[in-house]
Amino acid sequence: MEFFSNLAVLVVPRWVKAAVVFILAALAFLYVGLSIIGVLDQSRPGWIVAGTYILGVLVPILLLVMVIGYAQTGVDALTAKTSEYLTRTIPGRAILLKDPDSGFKSAASYPKRLPKTKAPVVRVQASANMSVANYIIEAAPINLSKLSTEPARILLIRVELNATKINVNIMFHPDLLKKLHLENNGEYDVKRLFPHTINGSQQEGYWFNEELVTRVFFGTEYKALVTARRLSEDFLVSPIKKLDLAQDLMFMLRSVLNERPELFELAADFKGRKK
Repeated sequence: MEFFSNLAVLVVPRWVKAAVVFILAALAFLYVGLSIIGVLDQSRPGWIVAGTYILGVLVPILLLVMVIGYAQTGVDALTAKTSEYLTRTIPGRAILLKDPDSGFKSAASYPKRLPKTKAPVVRVQASANMSVANYIIEAAPINLSKLSTEPARILLIRVELNATKINVNIMFHPDLLKKLHLENNGEYDVKRLFPHTINGSQQEGYWFNEELVTRVFFGTEYKALVTARRLSEDFLVSPIKKLDLAQDLMFMLRSVLNERPELFELAADFKGRKK
């Protein structure tokens, strides 16, 4: 059982995968060359056998040695999977912050190959050996009453991904909070700010800090909505659970953005801080 658990978390570096493809292509080319020589040159019939031996015996041994020798397992593999999730999977699902941008058509005539919606701009700050990533996401709130989008705004997000827990910080510039007079005796009532989002997310297992906390982002103090959710032990090795969390996270961000768009900086005013 432990063998299959270790196999599930196995991570093969990209350079190893590229090397395997290159070696297979080179050996396949060599095999074809030896076979042609063996057919055309009757004095060298053994060349076909040599080519078959290379592909049938040497190649599997070589590939097995490369994979075993350079593949990551255990904690290192899980760390690699965490980094990939933070830098690939989560940004890839940011498309869910938008609505489909194609027109309405009859269901009977809708094309089998669905058109793709242009993804929002996402910038990521992460490290290979850390389970933390910061995101700058440019997305436009959706005005459902007018079925139109408003000017694009900036979401500043920090995600901390443990093996079995995720923490999410959603940043708000304190000047916007003060401008909107949302402060109450120096504190902010989170449930009053986002009643719809919090109620729905709590049904999915999210826990929310009752107050906004202070976080430093780009050298500036922001107020952050902090939420956390427990994950299953096999989360990092389960594609369906990883996809579900990334999709759910984006739907939560979409809800926060649409519920109180005025709390997020306008993209046109954001000065592109890229630290």
